[in-house]
Amino acid sequence: MELRLAYASAIIRGVNGLTDGLQQRAQSVALSAEQIGLPLWLVDLRHDSAHNDLPSLPCLRVAASTLLNWLGDNYLVPLQNARNECLISAIDSLMKYKSFAKKSAWKDCESITKLFVKSTPQDIGYSAALLFFIHGIDNESENKTCRRGALVPNSLASFPETEDGFLKIQKRYSPLLIHIQKSWPGFFRVIVTELAYALLGLEEEQASDANGAEKITRTIFFFFNWLKYFLSSEWYAAIMPGRRKPIDMKNDNMCLTFIRQNIPLLGIRERCREVFCLTGGTWSGELLSIVESIFKGQILQYQFIAAKQNCTDRKRISEPTNKGDEENTRNTMSLEEMEAMLTSDSDCDTDEATANKLFDSKSVTMTLNESEINSDNEDDSLNAWELCETWEACAIGTLPIR
Repeated sequence: MELRLAYASAIIRGVNGLTDGLQQRAQSVALSAEQIGLPLWLVDLRHDSAHNDLPSLPCLRVAASTLLNWLGDNYLVPLQNARNECLISAIDSLMKYKSFAKKSAWKDCESITKLFVKSTPQDIGYSAALLFFIHGIDNESENKTCRRGALVPNSLASFPETEDGFLKIQKRYSPLLIHIQKSWPGFFRVIVTELAYALLGLEEEQASDANGAEKITRTIFFFFNWLKYFLSSEWYAAIMPGRRKPIDMKNDNMCLTFIRQNIPLLGIRERCREVFCLTGGTWSGELLSIVESIFKGQILQYQFIAAKQNCTDRKRISEPTNKGDEENTRNTMSLEEMEAMLTSDSDCDTDEATANKLFDSKSVTMTLNESEINSDNEDDSLNAWELCETWEACAIGTLPIR
């Protein structure tokens, strides 16, 4: 019965949601469904579920599957195709900018930049920019470590891992990045967060794979210096109107406030600590020090950071694991999995008697190890929970007596 009710509710809400927008002149649900191409037998089944006896479970299953397929064919797939076409068009505009920038045709670069921002929806523009700048758009490359975005130049001779090499690539793409930020204020948060997590992920991969460490070093080098630039006073002066000269962030609370409000510093700091403990990496340690300085209000103007020796030979506390990554990528469930989830609650009824016995007692006492209570813990200042020795039973819906 629970499954039948769940299926019936989903079908009723689905059919009503699809036809409500066409019933402005009090026309029937069947006529509205016919206009959008929805099978009429779904309308009949919706009527039976709402006003008559519930249909059988097999019939409801077929109806739910048919409704999902109709939504996919008439809405989800066309929407995804339209988004893909828009994404391809946006990436083409960015690639044109790259070709014009190589020729120093800055007027053409400016026109392409304006066209990109004007013709691209913001959410799709974010995706296109992340693919172009960070992840790379070479789908033919099976090895993801070889895929580099535009922020990491391919030419070793023209763009060495030196200050001059980074300044040359910075000069090429700074106008585009600044214009995007001025048009889409949320772009700063998106690209800095993605850069930070991409850098830390590459450092983990570099530490776990000594053979391919050299392939990743160049990408990490440029990613880190781009992060230094984005978190510097030079970037803030470029994107804020009225700021012409680099400012000293020690004496500019507005700049620090801007960074703190737009960047998830707490999440980046915790991720830096995790990677640094796992790998002992240089770059995660440097990024951690930058984030800590922002918390203290002591960040300075941009300074170039030279490439340092790899830390793959350092002793690591533990090896990073990628187990379960494939399972985490799944974010949808089939109808069978939904049914299993709904019916799993009934399995708990067999243990009801056992559960009642646990709550019959007037109190439950927890014994703690004195050595754990009296031990000096460095993280006590961060622990917001109180240490309790006794728990008293209470009725559901009431607060325990303290």
